[in-house]
Amino acid sequence: MKQNKLFLLLISVCYIFILVAQDAEAKTIIENEVRASTEITISGENNIQLSIVSSSQSSTEKIFQLTVENISQMDSFLGEKNLSQARCKNINLVVYHIPYDILNNRRIMSFLDWSAWNNLNVTGIYVFDSVRSPTGTGTIYISNDLRGEILNKTIKHELIHFWQDLTCNTAGNMELLSVEFEKTVYD
Repeated sequence: MKQNKLFLLLISVCYIFILVAQDAEAKTIIENEVRASTEITISGENNIQLSIVSSSQSSTEKIFQLTVENISQMDSFLGEKNLSQARCKNINLVVYHIPYDILNNRRIMSFLDWSAWNNLNVTGIYVFDSVRSPTGTGTIYISNDLRGEILNKTIKHELIHFWQDLTCNTAGNMELLSVEFEKTVYD
């Protein structure tokens, strides 16, 4: 009995080590891809530390602007829906603006559960989990091939998933809410 427990513990430790090693490899590859990156980090009015990582200053500034605007719009949208904005935990947000080919490379992004998207390619993904993201950090990966309104809608969509983790909201269909927020326009 003791040997079985010890064996299970050893298997668990090995599994965690493999996940951490894969994540470290993915992070290194992503950071190498945006090695000429610029990064903006702020703590905003909502006490969210926001970091944007992209391969150019202009892309970084654009993603930053859209993310900040959409966080503000999200607050209005959620208020109109009478959805709680009370936080259950503090989460910082990092947005990586990376090439589509890297975002959809199953080897590099092996830490993602691709079955959640029926193994289809994606243009944006939100991830929060204590094994794959640093504690207290949600990460949005956005394809740098997106432009204009498609880019804006993708950021909006992923921000609803960020809000879901920020507020521990598991009620309702978050995909439908994300799509509804994508379509919302504020002046």
